[in-house]
Amino acid sequence: MIIYILTISGALLLLLAVIQIFLSMQSVFWNETEGIIIDSQFLTKRQTDSSDSGGTYITYKTIVKYKYQPKGSHNTLIGKRIYRINSNGFTTNRSEQHYTYLKLTKNTKLKVYYSPTNHAKCCLIQKTNYNIYYTLVIGIVLLGIGLGIYIQHPENDGIHLLIDTIKIPK
Repeated sequence: MIIYILTISGALLLLLAVIQIFLSMQSVFWNETEGIIIDSQFLTKRQTDSSDSGGTYITYKTIVKYKYQPKGSHNTLIGKRIYRINSNGFTTNRSEQHYTYLKLTKNTKLKVYYSPTNHAKCCLIQKTNYNIYYTLVIGIVLLGIGLGIYIQHPENDGIHLLIDTIKIPK
């Protein structure tokens, strides 16, 4: 049973990562225009650890709003995304978020990339957020472990391999 859980979980994470990478790389072919930041905030949030220890930690996030006008259009649109996919969420990496905030201050002019078929889809960075690669690696590892257990012990579903490691005193 455990090999099925590992293998399916790994395959799903791998598929999710590949889809996210594919979607975010589409923005490389998007149109480009000039935009201006109309609002920027650096947020902090105190989180409680989910374990029984009850500890707390602080997470950080940069929120940005910018306006842009697609070429050939008379409409001014508002964008909020930094990355195309898996945009800027809360993280414990304060330095990264603070650097992003300092770079994206109000009234800063910047390049905005928008979809030629849906001008409301936009982003500031065309490449993938590095967090997607964590999902990709974890998916590969889980899939590898599940398949590895199956290849070594296909007759007993791999669970006996783990159960047999339990030491029972006589």
